[in-house]
Amino acid sequence: MYTFCYRKCIRYIAMYVHLPQVQRVAGNFWDNVTTTHHINLTRFELPGCERVTFNLTDPIYVWITCAVRLHKSGVPLYWKPQTMDHPVYHEPLYGAGIQFGKLLRAAAEEARGNIALFNINWDGGQCGFGSRSCVPIHVQVMNTNSSSTKGVGLVGYLPYICVPEGYRNQPNFLAARSHVLQTCIGKVLDSIEAHARHGFKCDIGGDLLLYPRVGVMSLDTPERVKYFGLANYTCCAICRKRKGRSVTRRATLHNPDEIRRLYTVANNEDVHTLPRIRTRKRAREELRRHGFDYRKRCRLEDHAKMSLVHIPSVGPRLFGGLARCDRLHVYYINYCTYLMELLVQSVHRRGYVTVCQVVQQCHQFRDPRTGTTHPRLPNLLKMTHLTGERRVRAIFYWAHVLGLRADVIDEPIRQAAQRAVASLQLLLIALRGHRAYTSHELDFIFLQMGGQFFCALEEMSQFHEQKEYNNKLARHRRDPERNEAPLHFQRTARYA
Repeated sequence: MYTFCYRKCIRYIAMYVHLPQVQRVAGNFWDNVTTTHHINLTRFELPGCERVTFNLTDPIYVWITCAVRLHKSGVPLYWKPQTMDHPVYHEPLYGAGIQFGKLLRAAAEEARGNIALFNINWDGGQCGFGSRSCVPIHVQVMNTNSSSTKGVGLVGYLPYICVPEGYRNQPNFLAARSHVLQTCIGKVLDSIEAHARHGFKCDIGGDLLLYPRVGVMSLDTPERVKYFGLANYTCCAICRKRKGRSVTRRATLHNPDEIRRLYTVANNEDVHTLPRIRTRKRAREELRRHGFDYRKRCRLEDHAKMSLVHIPSVGPRLFGGLARCDRLHVYYINYCTYLMELLVQSVHRRGYVTVCQVVQQCHQFRDPRTGTTHPRLPNLLKMTHLTGERRVRAIFYWAHVLGLRADVIDEPIRQAAQRAVASLQLLLIALRGHRAYTSHELDFIFLQMGGQFFCALEEMSQFHEQKEYNNKLARHRRDPERNEAPLHFQRTARYA
């Protein structure tokens, strides 16, 4: 199916691409656009499933197809880094586009040529029938500041392991599923890594020699936990969560060399003496404390070596810095949801009418570049069916609702609500890409103001938690037989 679909596009794309390295290795490139890989699963002893098939369309071919579509649509593409300096302090500015970022600059300095940045993404979509659910794998052109869907292309689907429904929680099935995921993403990375040293030639508004680099893997939290081998959803592949420390305190970054050494020791099966067994046990426990599951080692660096980008000013990062959270899910959805839930909970019933009146009186927001108006939000006290963009818009509505006195909020947390809204507004403005900032300004926004945002959230959460505790305690004292004694809130353990 995939071969037929993509071969129809070969005549269209043939005039835009020329890959001499692939032709020398594989003969005719156009006959090898789609490859089939068989993944052996016999060692997992699954009932009725010994292997699965993975059909992969060459990610280089898909990336070039998407880049051509963007170019034909008039979307600007950037192959070389650019600089933007502050008009007064003459410091480098960041945040105004991919061409001004450290990622493209570091990749260009390392390859000494034009860069083709790849974003690899996959996401599971569940439906009513388990066998019809699919996990598409995409590559995206990162050499643009546009969010057009024309820059995203499909390279294949994660194979479905057909086993009985009641067998899907067994340890050998979970191990087989992790093996399939690592193998399939490894095949995608192998195709990109094959051209990382010598690059590939193509015609996108002119003859270009591009060196492919993997810039990011924009994954949701479940996919990020599964692929990078994290112990649970609260763990992080960037830094360690210290036990007994405040979550607003800066944590220690992972040391890539140390993590690799721990994985090697923890998965060493050739141990027969008691000291080496104890050493292996300590390595497994240390990985667990750092937030990793030793049984689910990520094989990213086994497939991608030259295609990973290392930024000298940032320092060494685990998994080449690819295990990062995207701004849509973290800031536009999660941060806004955290604050909006607390704000709705903090509004007294007497303030419902006031909130609705202020929302109706607010002017419609406009796009700063095009001048087009954004749709008005009908209500702030109901969060059903709010997209990420609407959640961002709701935060700026809440600034008008609170005003200078925040009369609609309970008295003890009025200032905390105002601080939370103001700090989150600054974070969202810095992430929109309409303004450029120096590195010192970005440190202040994300470290200082980000810390203020979470401190304000903690103050509001503590107030509501204490209020709920007091209500439960009063009900318990009135009728101990029907109402249990309440317990104070306890933070979840770091590796629970």
